[in-house]
Amino acid sequence: VFGHSGSDKSRFISMLEGKGIQKKSAQNLESLRIKINDEFSLNILGLSLNTNIMPAMKMIGSKMDAFMFFIDASQPDNFEYNNYLINLLLNNYSLPSLIVLTNISILGDDAIEMIKNKFKFIRKVNFTTMNLEKLKDPWHLIDQIQMIEEKKTVKTSVESKEVSND
Repeated sequence: VFGHSGSDKSRFISMLEGKGIQKKSAQNLESLRIKINDEFSLNILGLSLNTNIMPAMKMIGSKMDAFMFFIDASQPDNFEYNNYLINLLLNNYSLPSLIVLTNISILGDDAIEMIKNKFKFIRKVNFTTMNLEKLKDPWHLIDQIQMIEEKKTVKTSVESKEVSND
């Protein structure tokens, strides 16, 4: 989970806290371990979206399963920089990715498409919005990442099947 200050990244991670969860924080890094069952745990890392991200990714990138980027819609001055950093990560890691636009209610519903058009990514990235004050279930965003991965898996298996039948 990546984001600048004000993007609600940390608040989102805090909402996931509960029973069976261990949380650790250090400068620019939050770590959350959620025990799903005796054999499976979900690890969520919260990192600041800045130029120091690549050294951290060299250490943890191979262990990641997905990207979630929190973008504060009320800070358009950061869009170009966010676009650059996200493309840097997308270019180096082929992982399901979700852009979460926060503070969108300040700008109104028409702003979503306008903001999406400000970003040009090297591959398809899904967008969603989040209002923490109205969010009842933070797991909804985790589910969206899982749905992206499932669509990718289904598409890949269908493509493989079509190729092998020719």
